[in-house]
Amino acid sequence: MTASIGLLRCLTAFHALLSLLAMSQIAAQNSNGGPGEWEPPVSHGTHPVGCPGATEQFRPVHAAVIPRGTHRGWVLLWENGHHPMCGTPTTPPSSLDAHWDQRWALLNPHTNPPTILKFAWQIMKEYTPRPPCTVAGVINPTFHGEGNQGLFCSGHCWLPNGKLLVAGGDYALPVQCWPGIGNPVPDFAGTRMIALFDPDQINTGSPYQQANGSQPTGSYAGGPWTSLSEPQGANFSLRTARWYPSVTPMSPVTLPPTNGIVYISIAGGVESIVTPPGAPLPTTSTSLDPSFSTHELLTFDLTTGVLAHNIVPGTVNNPFLQPPGPQPGFYRGPTVPHGFLYYPRLHYMSAQQQPGVGRLFMAGMAPQIAKADAIYAPEAWTIVATSPLPLGPGNTLIDEPCAVRFPTIDPGYRDVQMLMGGMRTNALHAGGSGAVSNEIWFVDAKAATPSWVPGPSMIHARKYHNAVLLPDSSIVVIGGGTNTQHGGFGGEQLEAEMFADGAWTLLADQFSPRTYHSVAVLLDNGCILSAGGDTCIGGSEYEIFIPPYLQHNPARPTIGTGVPTHHTIQYGQDYSFKASAPFGQSIERVVLISPGSVTHGQDPNQRWEPLAFERWSAGVTVAAPTDASEVPPGYYMMFAVSSAGVPSVAHWVQLLP
Repeated sequence: MTASIGLLRCLTAFHALLSLLAMSQIAAQNSNGGPGEWEPPVSHGTHPVGCPGATEQFRPVHAAVIPRGTHRGWVLLWENGHHPMCGTPTTPPSSLDAHWDQRWALLNPHTNPPTILKFAWQIMKEYTPRPPCTVAGVINPTFHGEGNQGLFCSGHCWLPNGKLLVAGGDYALPVQCWPGIGNPVPDFAGTRMIALFDPDQINTGSPYQQANGSQPTGSYAGGPWTSLSEPQGANFSLRTARWYPSVTPMSPVTLPPTNGIVYISIAGGVESIVTPPGAPLPTTSTSLDPSFSTHELLTFDLTTGVLAHNIVPGTVNNPFLQPPGPQPGFYRGPTVPHGFLYYPRLHYMSAQQQPGVGRLFMAGMAPQIAKADAIYAPEAWTIVATSPLPLGPGNTLIDEPCAVRFPTIDPGYRDVQMLMGGMRTNALHAGGSGAVSNEIWFVDAKAATPSWVPGPSMIHARKYHNAVLLPDSSIVVIGGGTNTQHGGFGGEQLEAEMFADGAWTLLADQFSPRTYHSVAVLLDNGCILSAGGDTCIGGSEYEIFIPPYLQHNPARPTIGTGVPTHHTIQYGQDYSFKASAPFGQSIERVVLISPGSVTHGQDPNQRWEPLAFERWSAGVTVAAPTDASEVPPGYYMMFAVSSAGVPSVAHWVQLLP
């Protein structure tokens, strides 16, 4: 207990040093009296979909802030794809699958109001007849990933070259043949698809709108999207179908100047979900589902840009694998009762220098803590001896918490993971059971025996919420609520709140409730975009939050000339550039923040990295990170923060060996 209290005091103390004074200087200008402001919501409007004349609102489920090119700082969004289709398929499409169209869009947050470019994109293979029925209640294992597929509920991350890697997603309408049911019963399954989004290939003069028709013809509509997995299995696909996976890039301890390799862990998710007759909700078979119990590694070559499966062989004995037996690049998960589950709260914990320690760290949704040196010993997952979270009688899971890597300049706490809220339950998606919590917990990944340490509770209990790291090191939590049903109405929380100075403060309330399937990302102007959610009013409006440090249009620091040409900085190098703070202030901090890539309230790659710097008469000299294992290569937003706690507009940089 003494150690726990000590850790909490340290966390509170150093966060108080990081957090700034703007909160006390701001008068509330909103309906609930909280600091910060929400700009008026902007509607996305409707799109033609499927059949001629049919329209439907665009509801984003995935969001990623574009780090390079003409559209740097814009936000890529895509939806679930549940639109009407002409023709007579054997069963009408489900309301939550990517069977037909799945649309994407670009939002430019730099205009007032934001500019929305409406694209339509068909991200499925040509329609394929459904597989024949096999055993009642079991999806034909040879057919996974072979039918119509989309990137609904996929996992994604930005690669170091500024392309978005998207893995897994929804395989539409697999067949269950239950005795006594006249028609096949549609359910969900994962896909093995791997896709790339290239910002340099965006052409706003070409809308990428597929022609409507009685049957889909072809797969991708061109432009910036490429599937690496079509035809399925012929090129480059996941080892197993995954729906709801987490995608986490990692760096080795040393990254040579040439031929540097970055590793990408793709973990957890669902291969198949079945609905037994009479069951109110789908269920999963964790004992047979390899997605729940495994992760796989890809490698990305910084010089060539080539993606490949990791060559270290792994062994998994599972009847779903085709062919059975050893599979290269396919690794067992932690031996916990629930394995990885879906969207496991995995983070790359970077400040551990020697091989053999747990760089990949999981804290949630199971209360056990698991870690692995997933680069040097990818099979060696370890369950850490820890005090479990107080789940309550009969509860074994923390369903839908939000997790972030805690932002700090203190090297002793750079690998602290913070878990917020969620529902204590004994079954996934167990609507109506368990209790939604406002608790927060810290765990130090570097500790010899990591354990949960309670922190100050949030003001509101939340599930399905988003958490965003801000340049001043505060954390803003948006949306969620106490309703335990996916997409259910009631219990939504409109008030955002912020963690700073070791305490929570209520912020302004937003227009639309943001629950399951909502997204929130930091923009390069220091504001936050919030969108999506199954219980949105109208479903397609966007809201931008002005944090307290920007309320009332304060003077901002600037980053000026002298920033590296082509926005590239190299490990271990110093860079001097002009930077100025408002009169009477100084540059207090320079930080790197990774571009957001979020879905279902999770961004496992959200990073806040402080930089060493020195001031001079007209600017600053910044020291780039020295080790890729501490700060992975790739694109970052670089913010200068003034002594008044106000950030500059970000300057985009690419960190490379």
